[in-house]
Amino acid sequence: MKIFKTSAVIALTVMIVASCGDKSPYVKRSELEQSESEKAELKMSLEELQSSYEKQNEDLSKILNELSVISRKTAHIQLNVEGVPQEVDQVELISSDIEAVKKRIDDLEKEANRARKLDKKLAIATETINELKETISIQESRIAELNEKISSQDATILAQKNTISAKDNEIASQADELRKTIALQVEMIYQAGVAFEDIADNGDFKVTGRKNKTSVNEYRKSIYVRAIEYYKTALSEGHNLAQERLEGAQAKILALDNAK
Repeated sequence: MKIFKTSAVIALTVMIVASCGDKSPYVKRSELEQSESEKAELKMSLEELQSSYEKQNEDLSKILNELSVISRKTAHIQLNVEGVPQEVDQVELISSDIEAVKKRIDDLEKEANRARKLDKKLAIATETINELKETISIQESRIAELNEKISSQDATILAQKNTISAKDNEIASQADELRKTIALQVEMIYQAGVAFEDIADNGDFKVTGRKNKTSVNEYRKSIYVRAIEYYKTALSEGHNLAQERLEGAQAKILALDNAK
């Protein structure tokens, strides 16, 4: 999250220079206007990066949840192979769900590629995208197997029962991998909160004058608020350190309010 810290400091420096420039007889109007323009561009760039990072994580979370649902539905059909003729509609629905998830993955990949051009640290890793594609490919293979059984409806249905144990192990393994991925996602969200809190704590906010100090305090509070949002999300997903961090950030906002 170094880019957030650097961008925040640069943006703040531009704000201070611009605000002082209004009162200084030695600053040209053209220079002031250029500073204001640069400040606006930096703010927009930072907001776009934050928005992209949040969108990627939100999309990744949705994809993981949908993959988990698809896996459970497919496993249910596999474990009830004797009722395959009655499961035709369900298999078709799962196929439709798979196509929808594939589109989500493609969209996530495009968004990650766009963010990677600005800062690769703010993009979902290529390895994660490839793992999602591999997982959906496995689901497509399982659906293809079911479709083949539905079309043939021969003695292989009985033989399939003997492989249920192996399939159970495969499903359990996939579920474990999904849990690990989700845990990693929650940790990423938590660390995003830590990074924002660190910016608010340690940003090089060198200012003079009561007015500028008030402005900086409000800016720091807005950063703490963003950190709190990430902590709340991580807490809702069961992160065991998020509660303490959340309370700490709230206390820092209160301290800034009392310092007025």
